[in-house]
Amino acid sequence: MAAPLLEFHQVSYTYPGARHPAIAELTLAIPAGRKTAILGHNGCGKSTLLFLADGLYRRSGGVITWKGESLQYTSRALNLWRQRIGLAFQDPEQQLVAATVAEDISVVRQTDVGLVE
Repeated sequence: MAAPLLEFHQVSYTYPGARHPAIAELTLAIPAGRKTAILGHNGCGKSTLLFLADGLYRRSGGVITWKGESLQYTSRALNLWRQRIGLAFQDPEQQLVAATVAEDISVVRQTDVGLVE
């Protein structure tokens, strides 16, 4: 098996106001050089997992690593992290703010993208 590229070690996340975690103590290793599918029913946590991987959501427990480097939640660290991990949503209407992809990229580069609270 290839060395892990992205790892979750006992990662948990609870949505604000929720009584129970959406993700509880998840341990997962995604190897480099391999295709990985994340499958499940609607509402099972697939998108939450990806938002955690990109640093858009702040984990409530555990550690997320990329090539052994732990995710930190400072603006500088998140900007560097997001240069390695990006998301493309299934529905373009949910992610595009401009008329073209090129304009969207320029908006992101001009903005200090912070955490989704």
